[in-house]
Amino acid sequence: MKKKKKAIDDVLAYKQQAEAGEIRLFFLDEIKLMILATLTRMWVKVGTQGEIRTDDNHDRCYGYTVIDFVSCKTHYRMAKDFNGREFLLFIEQLQRQYSNETVVIVMDNASPHGYSKIHGEVLVNERLYFYFLPPYTAAKLNPVEKVFRFFRSKVTHNEYFADITDLIEAARNFFRYLYVCRGRVASLIHGEL
Repeated sequence: MKKKKKAIDDVLAYKQQAEAGEIRLFFLDEIKLMILATLTRMWVKVGTQGEIRTDDNHDRCYGYTVIDFVSCKTHYRMAKDFNGREFLLFIEQLQRQYSNETVVIVMDNASPHGYSKIHGEVLVNERLYFYFLPPYTAAKLNPVEKVFRFFRSKVTHNEYFADITDLIEAARNFFRYLYVCRGRVASLIHGEL
């Protein structure tokens, strides 16, 4: 319970620093995209049963995503694998864009992040900090989770994709939409802790 309280306090302090322009605060998470449809309730004619076409294709990919807490700008990278190499490529991509700013990235402790047993702040270099959330707090403290729920409802629920490239293109279109419609992102991420 102490770790959770400390994480809440730390994240609130980062938000205040970001709003004051002292740091650039990002929230990071990954999403696993599978070609198999995610089924959810849907409207169908009374007396009929909804049906979503599927096949035995188990292809998958991953979307690495960060959201700037203040500007609500999203950055993403689609990758075949969920591993440390892909994670570092994404972080390098982000660092190039914000090389002159102090960046704090809040994330969970997924093994590809390379710090699986650490909670709290880690100085990566003079301008980059990682903040690792304690277990079972990411759903509440990481607003990217809300964006991913919205993603699933708009992109993958009850949808058939013929192949992985169709799914990747649908994901890219969604992230392009978020990049342009930052007001929608703000409405998703600026809820209470």
